[in-house]
Amino acid sequence: MTSTADMPQLLRLFFVQHKSVSIPGVGSFQLLRKPATSDIASRQLLAPQYSIHFDSINDTPSRDLFAYISRKKNVSEWEAIGLVNEFSVQLKESLRTGKKFEWPGLGSLETIPGGQLILKQEDISCDFLPTVSSNRVIRREAEHTVLVGEFERSSGESQQWLEDDVVVAKAGWWITAAVIAAIALLLIFFQFFRNDFAFISGRHTNTNVQSAPQQYEDKTAN
Repeated sequence: MTSTADMPQLLRLFFVQHKSVSIPGVGSFQLLRKPATSDIASRQLLAPQYSIHFDSINDTPSRDLFAYISRKKNVSEWEAIGLVNEFSVQLKESLRTGKKFEWPGLGSLETIPGGQLILKQEDISCDFLPTVSSNRVIRREAEHTVLVGEFERSSGESQQWLEDDVVVAKAGWWITAAVIAAIALLLIFFQFFRNDFAFISGRHTNTNVQSAPQQYEDKTAN
């Protein structure tokens, strides 16, 4: 039967390519990536960081693993399944006796008191992704798409739309003020007209002309 001596190396390569690998009876290993972050205080862009998460509960290998081992060792898929299971049995037996399993590229596996299996991962360095200087650049004329309600608008259209709203709002305010002022002037004029008419009417009085007593000439007196 084919040897399992190169299985740790093959499993590590599969892990690097697929970002995860599961070993039956042992657990799964998953590569986690923390995105690059910007340190505003130091004006630097920090490189992404990687860590390995070990889960001793999820230990079901994917069929891709068996196909990968089959291609690499030039054996059938059934033989690849047997090799993975054989390596798993050997690894569990070694860990059960208290030995550490040093896995280059991943870390060391060991069993702690209580029977729990833990992974002490290796530091994953990304020297090809150094920290770089980062200065914020503001481009006032740059446009990008934003969602306004149910419609997509460019930043320029949104800005113009907001400016139009401000202009309309200001124009509406002046129109309202002008209408109120016009109504107030009409009320003042109407009130003034009524008071002036009442003043003139008060000065006008009806004059009753009484007939002067008529004097009749006494034609008999000579």
